[in-house]
Amino acid sequence: MDNICNYIFIFGPALIDFIILVWWRYCCTSEFRYKFPTKGHILLFALLSFIPILGIIIMCILTAFYIGFRTTEDLHLKPNKFNKFWFDIKDE
Repeated sequence: MDNICNYIFIFGPALIDFIILVWWRYCCTSEFRYKFPTKGHILLFALLSFIPILGIIIMCILTAFYIGFRTTEDLHLKPNKFNKFWFDIKDE
């Protein structure tokens, strides 16, 4: 049982960080001048997330930034097929 908890503690945050960053890149648009996250950001954050404590910290920070940007409407969902089907996004 102890081994399973170690795997969840290490691989869980890395997987969640990877999913958040891929979602942010391919399913969202932003009003920012710079492009975030790029493929390099996704790779860097995913690799850094395998460090146990740092992975949890990065996961919390990315989740907080995503929720904050969505609530302040700086980040919008793209009108692609996935978002149209699941979230009823209309073409702008």
